[in-house]
Amino acid sequence: MGASLLGIFTNEVMLLEGFVIKFDKDFIVFLVFQLLNTAILIGLLTRLLYKPVQKFLNNRSERIRSMIDRAEEDSARAAELREEYEKKMAAVTLERDSILAKAHESGLRREEQIVQNAKKDAVEILARVDRDIELEREKAKDEIKRQIAEVSVLIAGRYINSAIDDNEQKRIFDEAMNGLEASQW
Repeated sequence: MGASLLGIFTNEVMLLEGFVIKFDKDFIVFLVFQLLNTAILIGLLTRLLYKPVQKFLNNRSERIRSMIDRAEEDSARAAELREEYEKKMAAVTLERDSILAKAHESGLRREEQIVQNAKKDAVEILARVDRDIELEREKAKDEIKRQIAEVSVLIAGRYINSAIDDNEQKRIFDEAMNGLEASQW
C-alpha cells in the first residue's frame, strides 16, 4: 500500500493555488529530507534555545513575582508600622495631655498652697505685730507712769520741802502711785 501511494503521488499532478507540483521520486526524497532536517533543527533549537530561554523567562517571571510579593509584604509591613506609629503617637499625645493636665493641676494646688501659706504668714505677722504693739503700749504706759512719778516726786518734793514732813510725803507718794496703778491707759 505504501508503494501504491507513492505511485499515486509520483504519477499525479497536484494543483496548489495556481502552482503545478509534480510528486516524483526526487521531490519526495527531497521533501522527506527537508522534513527530517526541519525536525532535527526544531529539536536542536528546542534543546539549545527554547528550553534555556523558557527557563530564563520562567526565572525572570519568578523573580518579578517574588519582587512583587516582597513589595506587597513591604507595603503591608509599612501599613502595619504606620498603624503602630499612629497608635504610639496617639498614646504619646494622650500621655502628654495627661502630664500637662497633672502639671496644671499641680500648679493650681501649689498656687493655692502658696496663697494659704501667705495668708497664714500674714496672720502670724499681724499677730506678732499686735503683740509687739501691745508690748510697746505696756512699755509706754510704764515709761509714762515712771515719768509721771518722777514729775510728781519733783513737784511734791518742792511742795513738801516747803510744807510737809517726811511721813506725810511718803503717804502722799503712795496714794499717788496707787491712783496711777488703778487708772487704765
